[in-house]
Amino acid sequence: MMTRQLSRIAGIIFGLAYLGLAVPAVAETEPAADAEAVLVPLSQPGALVDFMRDVQPILAEKCLKCHGPDESKGGFRVDEADTLLSYVEPEDLESSSLWADYLVTDDPEMRMPPPGDDPSTALSGSQLATLKLWIEEGASCPDVLVAELPVAAEEPQLPRSQAARLWSFQGLFHPASVHFPIALLTISAGFVLLSFVRPQTCQPVAFHCLWIGALGALVACVSGWSYAVYEGYGSGFSLDLQNSAIDRHRWLGVTVAALSILLIPLALRVQHTQRSGLRLLWLLGSLALLGAVGITGYQGGELTYGEDHYQLEFERLFPEWSAGESAIVDEGEAPPADPASTPAEETEDEATEDEATPAADTAVEAAAESPETSPAQTEDVPQEPASEEPAAGSAAAETETVAEADESDSE
Repeated sequence: MMTRQLSRIAGIIFGLAYLGLAVPAVAETEPAADAEAVLVPLSQPGALVDFMRDVQPILAEKCLKCHGPDESKGGFRVDEADTLLSYVEPEDLESSSLWADYLVTDDPEMRMPPPGDDPSTALSGSQLATLKLWIEEGASCPDVLVAELPVAAEEPQLPRSQAARLWSFQGLFHPASVHFPIALLTISAGFVLLSFVRPQTCQPVAFHCLWIGALGALVACVSGWSYAVYEGYGSGFSLDLQNSAIDRHRWLGVTVAALSILLIPLALRVQHTQRSGLRLLWLLGSLALLGAVGITGYQGGELTYGEDHYQLEFERLFPEWSAGESAIVDEGEAPPADPASTPAEETEDEATEDEATPAADTAVEAAAESPETSPAQTEDVPQEPASEEPAAGSAAAETETVAEADESDSE
């Protein structure tokens, strides 16, 4: 009897201890899930593809690491509905930039996820089919808070050789190194222009800024090729300047470096000869180099912050100015002509022409309609029957006139 009571008491104690450990664990788990919640769209009911069930896991596994709250390459984020839908045209697969330009493009530099040594990073056929069907169904995704799916941490693959590791590491200096050629080549162009006024003082400054800026451009080009791999653009060699933004930025940067190096001998010749013609040629080359530097820098900004980043930030900071510009554009556009108003206007014009009859015709009609003829005159003048003789006489007169005109022409 005593043994049974002791066993019951022990069971009650162990049960209370288990409840005391389990309840805090549940309480700690729920806030953690809330802390990891991010703004992710959900699909509308009725569609074959549900965003939370089908699309969101694909984006969380393949895209969220580089296009999420921690890092948004190119200004694109898959956890923001507005940003995601800006790359999608609902029910129009070919016009959707997300599909045509990034998911199924033949350009390895633009394909997302970036193709690498690990084939598991690429989208499978079923995942592509799911995204394709989601776009074709309308890409519906209302904004709803959904817990973010856990993303498996991927260990970066280290280069095998020591030289490859050094090559990868030096690419990290590309964002800092590009500022030197931009500043120095810009200053060089300005002092070349001033050298037409003060050649003794401004010309040496322009020359030294040129050769130092050319060296900086070479460093920026070399580090840029390695940095492109770090940013996920791949290490392949491509010349698709029309469709690939990274190719345009890369090869224009190479052009800047080459042109700056070619200007160095010309600048040395100007230093020795002081010929105004060569100085003018140096100025033209410096201005062309300045324009190429500006375009290259702007393209680099688009790769980092997304396309039209200046315009988007301006509209965000100055919404009232953006609204005023759009209103001016709307007022400047002429409204389309209403087809229904055209027949009415033509009818009014015809009516006006009909009303504008000659005064003589109006007088004749008034005289014909007016009953002011006295009874005496009516009785004295007998009514004569209508005759066709006047009409015949008029026709004969017209015939004679035409004959006379023909005779005069023949003479």
